[in-house]
Amino acid sequence: MRRSSKRTIPRSRAKVAVRTWSPHFIKAAHKVSLAIARSTTEAEDQAFVDSMSWWNSPEAAAFEKNEPPTPWWRTDAESDRCK
Repeated sequence: MRRSSKRTIPRSRAKVAVRTWSPHFIKAAHKVSLAIARSTTEAEDQAFVDSMSWWNSPEAAAFEKNEPPTPWWRTDAESDRCK
């Protein structure tokens, strides 16, 4: 069974993005990753990356659900003025 399509451009004319990984890019990325892994501050760097990626995690979303509607640093009167 064929579904109806809402495409306005025929597939043959559609531009499709193709991502290729060149050997040069792969070597450069490997060189940079080794430099980071051998760094004296690698643990701190990884902790920073982990902390930034936490903001988009399911744990952060669950934590946000339990937050009060008014931030703790504002009183109700202040939050009314900001609206």
